[in-house]
Amino acid sequence: MIPVQLEIQGLYSYRERQVIDFSQLTAAGLFGIFGAVGSGKSSILEAILLALYGSTERLSDRGEKNSMLNLQSNELLIRFIFHSGKNNSQTYLARYEAKRNKKDPEKVDPATHTFYRKSGTDWEPLEARAEEIVGMKKEHFKQTVIIPQGKFREFIDLTPGPRAEMMKELFGLERFDLSAKTGFLLRTVKDEKIRLETQFQGLEEYSEEKLNSEKESLNQLQLEQNKELEKALQLEQKVKSQEKLREKHLSWKEFTKTKQELLERKPQVDEKRQLYQDFIQAKTYLRPVWNQLTDLRADAEKYRVSIIDAERFELEFEKEISILKEEEQKLREKNQQRPDRESKIRDLKKVLEIKELRIKLSEAQDAIRQLSPSQEELVSKQRNIQQEIQEGTQLLEASPQSDSNLLATLKSQLHTWTELESQIQEHDKLIEQFEKEEKNVANLLEKLRYSVPSEFPDTEAWQNTQKQVIQSWEEKRESLLRNSGLKVHAHLLEDGKPCPLCGSL
Repeated sequence: MIPVQLEIQGLYSYRERQVIDFSQLTAAGLFGIFGAVGSGKSSILEAILLALYGSTERLSDRGEKNSMLNLQSNELLIRFIFHSGKNNSQTYLARYEAKRNKKDPEKVDPATHTFYRKSGTDWEPLEARAEEIVGMKKEHFKQTVIIPQGKFREFIDLTPGPRAEMMKELFGLERFDLSAKTGFLLRTVKDEKIRLETQFQGLEEYSEEKLNSEKESLNQLQLEQNKELEKALQLEQKVKSQEKLREKHLSWKEFTKTKQELLERKPQVDEKRQLYQDFIQAKTYLRPVWNQLTDLRADAEKYRVSIIDAERFELEFEKEISILKEEEQKLREKNQQRPDRESKIRDLKKVLEIKELRIKLSEAQDAIRQLSPSQEELVSKQRNIQQEIQEGTQLLEASPQSDSNLLATLKSQLHTWTELESQIQEHDKLIEQFEKEEKNVANLLEKLRYSVPSEFPDTEAWQNTQKQVIQSWEEKRESLLRNSGLKVHAHLLEDGKPCPLCGSL
């Protein structure tokens, strides 16, 4: 018998409906029921006895069902589903139900005890009892399957006669019992003796001597029969001894098989344990490297956005310079008829060049100041990451059983580091370009400083004078732009932002 599910309601302390699923427990082959004193462990075993045999060890044998029923419950219900039969191929349901008497709550009405067998998806009622379904009487069930609390000593102290009777019934040893065969043979011999004596009576008379002789023959037959019976008993004892030895041998074979399986699996377990330790160690060393790579990736993204903005600003500045050059060309054409102002135009160009060059110089210096710390930080981080990656690579190469996923992650990080290195090289080129431009601007400023007219005491006075001239020309340029149209700056207009010329929305 294999338990499947037990449902208890109203038994002792189980007031509410409780369901115990034995499927997962029996799948392990061995399980236990543990709990504090009075937690209901024995009640579970008594519920199984009550469902199968309609009585328990403590109270119901004396008919005191009201003591089993919970004081706050009006109904006692037990449903026990189990497998039994040959190879436990059949599923059965044992149901036990008892209710309080409606007129006298202190009494409990007679209980209903029924059995069902599962047929497809339905339950088919049975007339059979537990002795036929399980194959054991209640006394043997309590001595072998469920031993009540305090009754284990009775099982140990069974005399050979009852123990042999129980073992014969449990393991089907009736086929080795020769007493029935011997009795049948004795009755057959007696019947044959009576038949022969009856036949002999019709042939001749028996004398006292012949009668004594026949008695001696009968006694001899009885002695032989007793010897055969004794041999049969000895054979039965040998069979029982062989059965015990067979069970011990099977247990030893099972233990040896389990031990061999565990020994075969030990290298795999050791290998997985070593692999796990290597993975934890590699994870501990590479986690900071991964975090630094993540930070550097974020910094690289910021620099990439800055470069894109710088390129966009460069395009806008080039467009504005192109427009200014066109305006300058127009002004030059208009002023060709004014020779007296050529010197002022040259001076104005120089001032504009100085202004543009100073702006570019300031921008280049700012860009260099901004990129230099970032460049140094990136180079330092690059060196640290390169050193940590080399250490992680050496650690992984030293471990013959490294995780493939971890190696793939390291390769990806190495690829990211390579991309970051290329971006650093681009930054180096950009800084070098800015430095060259700064030198060019400085040289131009030096040349322009020597070209200041001699009538001005210093560059500042000449610059102030030229600013006034520039302001005058800017007013004229603005007037010219308004007159010629503003379509040149239409590309600078953006939705929701003020006009770059007039400031209106």
